[in-house]
Amino acid sequence: MTSRDYTARDEALHVSSSFSSVEALHELDADSHDPPMTMPPVSGERLAGSSQGHAETFKEAKEAILERWEREYLRTVLERTEGNMTLAAKHAGIARAHLYRLVKKHGMVR
Repeated sequence: MTSRDYTARDEALHVSSSFSSVEALHELDADSHDPPMTMPPVSGERLAGSSQGHAETFKEAKEAILERWEREYLRTVLERTEGNMTLAAKHAGIARAHLYRLVKKHGMVR
């Protein structure tokens, strides 16, 4: 498809699928068995003078959320494929070797 072939309909479909993805993330969070994410209290002088009392930076908070999502995604895809790593990798759209690294990273037993 060339850029000229990209139409308003394509844009609408893209936006629609983006909203579906966001809704799915909200449902994933609602179905999660993990406690709600909270920011830890300040330790030391990291945010001295901050009235909010949170130690996490934006980057740290983002990484924590992505780690949690990644772990939950892996758990779900492996459940759906009954632990079949090859099928799970195909479903996730990643290389099987990458899936193995992610499973190891998150300490998930195959």
